[in-house]
Amino acid sequence: TSVATVSISGSTITVTRKGYGSATITVNAAASGCYAAASSTFTVNCNRASISPSVSCDNVACGSTKTASVSGNSGSGTVTWSSGSTGVATVNSSGVVTGVTPGTARITASIAQSTNYNSGTAYKDITVNALTGSTGVSTSAMTITYSSTTGTKTISGNTGTVTASSSNESDL
Repeated sequence: TSVATVSISGSTITVTRKGYGSATITVNAAASGCYAAASSTFTVNCNRASISPSVSCDNVACGSTKTASVSGNSGSGTVTWSSGSTGVATVNSSGVVTGVTPGTARITASIAQSTNYNSGTAYKDITVNALTGSTGVSTSAMTITYSSTTGTKTISGNTGTVTASSSNESDL
């Protein structure tokens, strides 16, 4: 891969970047009049531009999603998303973060090197919040008449263990 070309016009040396890397430029001057032949070299470093990415993502509730975004990616490098704690939060290839269990997870965006820009990495620690606890049972009063000995209510929305107790368990 070509890194640089060089041309001379009068007393000006012009170096043109053709790619990235280092090139050694050698300048030779022929003997002329009182001057002996001479040679000198210098190095040209052709570097990609640096990027300074940052990730933004709001905290997420357990079972919900938020979309993470990355800024400071000046190039066209591909962004790869990852979670440092997939038991707490996962992230897909589009940056959609899903809360799995309450806790903290580091969401990382890795940006690949592109034609003119270096690679870069950025992260954001997000919190997965627990959902507000509820038994899912209606709080309206229940009446059990003389013709029945039981009544029922339905539990909904809670996947944990639910227990019940009575404030007055004496027999008739």
